[in-house]
Amino acid sequence: MRAEALKAVRDGASITSVVRRYAVSRTSLYRWLKAFDPDRPVASLRPKKTGPKTPRWTAEMLDRVAELIADHPDWWGKSRVAAALRGYGFTLSEATVSRMLVVARQQLAQEREREARKQQVRRDRDIRTAMRRSECDATRAAMWHERLLPAWEPGLTPQERRRRLAQALASKGYKIQAKDLTPELRAIADQYLENLGGRDSFSPAEAWLISARRRLRISKDPAAGSPADQLRRGSNIDHLRVGALNDLVKNSTNIGVIASRIALITENKKRAASSECLKPRCSD
Repeated sequence: MRAEALKAVRDGASITSVVRRYAVSRTSLYRWLKAFDPDRPVASLRPKKTGPKTPRWTAEMLDRVAELIADHPDWWGKSRVAAALRGYGFTLSEATVSRMLVVARQQLAQEREREARKQQVRRDRDIRTAMRRSECDATRAAMWHERLLPAWEPGLTPQERRRRLAQALASKGYKIQAKDLTPELRAIADQYLENLGGRDSFSPAEAWLISARRRLRISKDPAAGSPADQLRRGSNIDHLRVGALNDLVKNSTNIGVIASRIALITENKKRAASSECLKPRCSD
């Protein structure tokens, strides 16, 4: 159509008749005439691609707008934002601010969407971690319950029950750690600390049992203890329980060794006495 309109003008037709015949504006027809190049008749009449316009604001201005409307993006209008920008030294028209608001709201929506996805990923990860930890705790509790069953048989003496507890705790093959604790092991450790390991006297290396019992009581009753103890009541009591369980194993093992030695010495004395009795007496 453009080529035909220009050909009609070149053939002598008036601008008015050409405009009416092809239903175009005078401005468009004059623009085509100005752009027409005889050496490139087709290419010169093709519409030019305008492309996106460069925004009339800087990244700093856009960041300032995003900060202003971050809490309530829909509460801020172009007039209010333009007035606020003037306070920061940026003078922009309300039309420009209106376009900036569109871009800033899109950026804020994308940021909120990314943050929501991150939070969902964290929640899913925390749920999976909690499920695995729960499964591990249940497996560990079942294992320790099975190992401790011989110590809960009725009719046992306190010494035999304690020996079996120590044997079950030592069956792990290495010292108990805080991660190994179950509700059953915590109850055993608390009872051991309450009884101070069955000791009447303490060596300097064993005096920690008294401090551990006091801290255990404070952890269960925050109103107890001195002000200095009140400050320490948030410390990890499980480490004290671990120490109590390992001390139970060690103390019971030492008691067993001592008892075996005493029994061996007693048996040797009996044998020596019986051999003395069997020797013939010398005659006068």
